[in-house]
Amino acid sequence: MRVVIDTNVLISGIFFSGSPSEILKAWRRGEIQFVLSSEIADEYVRVAKILANDFPGIEINSILTLILTNSEIIQAPAIPHQVCEDPDDDMFLACALASECKVIISGDKHLLKLAGYRSIDILTPRMFYVDMYITEVLTKTKKGLVSHRCVLLRESFRKDGKINSRTIANLTHCNPAEVAAMRLALQHKDDLTVLESLKEIDVEQGLSVGAAWLVYQVAREIGIETALGKDRAGKLALWQVMARVINQGSRLSAVRLAQVHAGCDILGLREGFNEDDLYDNLGWLAENQSQIEERLFLKRCSGKKPELFLYDVTSSYFEGECKELSDWGYNRDKKSGKKQVVLGLLCDESGDPLCIQVYRGNTLDFDTFDGQIKKVAAKFGCQRVTLVGDRGMLKSGQITALGEAKFRYITAITKPQIEKLLREGVFQMELFDQPLCEVEQVGIPYVLRRNPERVKEIVDMRRGKKRSIEKLREQANRYLTEHPRARAATQLKKVAMKLEQLKVCGWLRVIAEGKKLELKEDDTALMSFLRLIDHPFSG
Repeated sequence: MRVVIDTNVLISGIFFSGSPSEILKAWRRGEIQFVLSSEIADEYVRVAKILANDFPGIEINSILTLILTNSEIIQAPAIPHQVCEDPDDDMFLACALASECKVIISGDKHLLKLAGYRSIDILTPRMFYVDMYITEVLTKTKKGLVSHRCVLLRESFRKDGKINSRTIANLTHCNPAEVAAMRLALQHKDDLTVLESLKEIDVEQGLSVGAAWLVYQVAREIGIETALGKDRAGKLALWQVMARVINQGSRLSAVRLAQVHAGCDILGLREGFNEDDLYDNLGWLAENQSQIEERLFLKRCSGKKPELFLYDVTSSYFEGECKELSDWGYNRDKKSGKKQVVLGLLCDESGDPLCIQVYRGNTLDFDTFDGQIKKVAAKFGCQRVTLVGDRGMLKSGQITALGEAKFRYITAITKPQIEKLLREGVFQMELFDQPLCEVEQVGIPYVLRRNPERVKEIVDMRRGKKRSIEKLREQANRYLTEHPRARAATQLKKVAMKLEQLKVCGWLRVIAEGKKLELKEDDTALMSFLRLIDHPFSG
């Protein structure tokens, strides 16, 4: 398609985003051809030079050279008499007439008033690239009677040189007055000032669309909508997902969110719902969790099934009394006096979640692992599998189960295991002088690598603990000085308990010299400690 493009559209497309930018992209793809006269080319250059000072990061000369070189440049005789209110705009009409081009793209209000002049379409960038409109689709019976009326908000757009259309929203549920109002707004979308003549207009805030529409499109793209299904239960579950992304909160907050966002319209939820419906929906999700996870897995791994899986656990504490799986256990939230549940999360090699399971709060980490082996083998049907878990996850029982399933594993070994392998001579500390090293014992490969960041963390932690104990020692000595009858043994016991609490008794101890406490470092133990942490590794 051949078009004449106004200076304001071209310059806006170069410096800014939006519809003018989309027009330039269409030109680069070869979907449209720019037609211009020498006068228009001079105008492009003049305006670009003015703006180039404000945008030094854009190579305007190179871009203009590319456009002028690949455009159709003609000789356009001047129009004998002035047509446009702004005489400088007549050159665009002259170019269109001389080249027999039927479209001018402009944002200039003087030019837009001349739309239809000599059969020339003068369009705004948005009108040219995307046009939104309302249409009615009537379904008739065999006798020619209308059985169903469907009102749709649609938009047309250009792609690969052709005009396509897509449906934005179904307006069938709107009354005729509402549809007529939308038609009027679309008719005057480029100059809404004409609506000022209308009287008794009540302006109201409508439902917010953007956030809900964006999250919905993402959910469709990654397969969540298909996995949940399109019945009412599936739509309620999808709204809970969308509400959680838009604004994390309770079931009640999700209900209130639906009152200000157009989620129900987007999902097609015609019946209302309250927080009790959403709580019931959580029960439906629990009952159908396995099938939903399988559908998501098939959607994500439709080509090649993953061979590497990541697994870890966490915990979450509870308030209140009705807690079916809650129990006392190792509380990662540091909430003493609170019962908890344990959560196990299985991810693929990219870290994307595949499934989650809730365990009783007193379940040990490694007791959750066998179930994950069965899921990968039976539920997902994977054969070549390597499971990754931390050092507290894989014990001898889990390693045996992995071997029976013919699965491999990657984990980190504990400090006592490292010390044992050093004593047995499986590897030597000098091997850590290499960035990466691998040794093998009884068919088990061990990968050795430096981790300077972790070393720094541990050393900083050790120094912090020592400072904390030093502060306590100074307080104890001050107390002994100010209280002549106080016993040094009592203060010694207090500092010794702190040493035990911070687990530094292996290289740091406290002694009493008369009525004064002193800290003593065991150089041999400290060197052994530093020697080991200077070469941490996983195996």
